[in-house]
Amino acid sequence: MPALHPVEIFAVLFLLAYVLLAARESRWCWPVSIIGVILYSIRAVKVQLYGEIPLQLYYVAVSVYAWFAWKGGKGKKGKGLAVSRMTHRQWVLFLGSGTALTLAYGYFLDHIVESAQFLGWENAAGYLPPSAYPYADAFTTAFSFLATWLQARKKIENWLIWLIVDSVYIALWSLRGGYFFALLSLLYLGLSVYGYRKWRVSLRQASLSASS
Repeated sequence: MPALHPVEIFAVLFLLAYVLLAARESRWCWPVSIIGVILYSIRAVKVQLYGEIPLQLYYVAVSVYAWFAWKGGKGKKGKGLAVSRMTHRQWVLFLGSGTALTLAYGYFLDHIVESAQFLGWENAAGYLPPSAYPYADAFTTAFSFLATWLQARKKIENWLIWLIVDSVYIALWSLRGGYFFALLSLLYLGLSVYGYRKWRVSLRQASLSASS
């Protein structure tokens, strides 16, 4: 069993707390997530998963937005954001955007050294190791990017998308030696099921309230 890095341990603890709080629709999940993603980013750089860095910065921005969007409770009675479903149009937009982002960002990561040299960093090859698994890295980045926004908007489908993304993360982190983060992604699979079931109850309650 490889030694666990202290940064990994604390990142996992904060990120687990974030998902548990999100499943319970607690807005405190968002400040907790900010701490977790900062620690996660530090570790991602060490194992050359560069695609994670813009994603973590985005997480911080969305966390700030969601902190205010979720303010006031769990729905109309509490004047907060209520759980809802995606429309067919939103699904088409989501899948199209995710695919385009994956291909574009994957190409960039696959040519990251050349891109840096094109921008004027002539010695990039000596300081910037090639990206590991660029298209898989891009897939998790792109769809995590979109799934986080869906979660901030309380779209219940975000939990189903995380099931797919976290399955890929398990493989990515295992291949790069980040076994604790791979374990975190495995735990996320179970928490995504838990979150989906909790939000489905909220959705059903909102539907009953609207019909009464």
